[in-house]
Amino acid sequence: MTADPAPIPSLIEVRREIDDIDDRLLALLDARFAAVARVRAAKQAEDGPGRAAFRPAREAQVLRRLLAQRGPHLPASLLVRLWRSIMGSATQAQDGLTVHASKALLSDAAASALLNTQFGGISACLNCATAIDRAHVAGLAAVSLAEPFAPALGRLHVIGTLGEEKPLVLLVGSPSLAEPSGDDETLILADKAPANAHWADAGLAGVPGFLEPDATPPGTIFLGRYPRPLRLNEVS
Repeated sequence: MTADPAPIPSLIEVRREIDDIDDRLLALLDARFAAVARVRAAKQAEDGPGRAAFRPAREAQVLRRLLAQRGPHLPASLLVRLWRSIMGSATQAQDGLTVHASKALLSDAAASALLNTQFGGISACLNCATAIDRAHVAGLAAVSLAEPFAPALGRLHVIGTLGEEKPLVLLVGSPSLAEPSGDDETLILADKAPANAHWADAGLAGVPGFLEPDATPPGTIFLGRYPRPLRLNEVS
């Protein structure tokens, strides 16, 4: 004997279920931001007040873990956007990070959207050299692959990226912000991209590993190291 199919819930019942989920999400988000305040206090107690809140390796590890746990109904791209926005807001709540971006970069709609999702307010500059000059004083600089940023780096490195497959935005900051994440890339300047490069564009290439500045392939120039960009098309 075949069992009767489960009754289809009414629209009102489904909406009540969604409202209940929203209420729980709101409470969890409030609890998460309360924990952020405790993180800030713990960092200051352990490392002093100067430790930056933006940690690209930590963000990459969180996103990889959540993508691995994702259920079938939540698109990977939406998960990444949501959590980058949450973590970016948490970063701002901790130390009010300033990001300096060139006007050329902000004229790219896709790059501008990535930056605003990640960091919120952006301090625009005339060119990438000016953005990097300001990052020498405080905050981060955001530059594109096509901009001539390498001569302005000085003591700063590329320590993070935004975009999939290959970076759309390069984040420039103190080398102390670069930490191994378990799946990393080193950015080099090269006349010819090495055979093992993950990607290459405009004389730049991302090669595997969290390499030391003196360990890049012969004839190349070290520019920085960061978590490998997420490959959402590889997420099952």
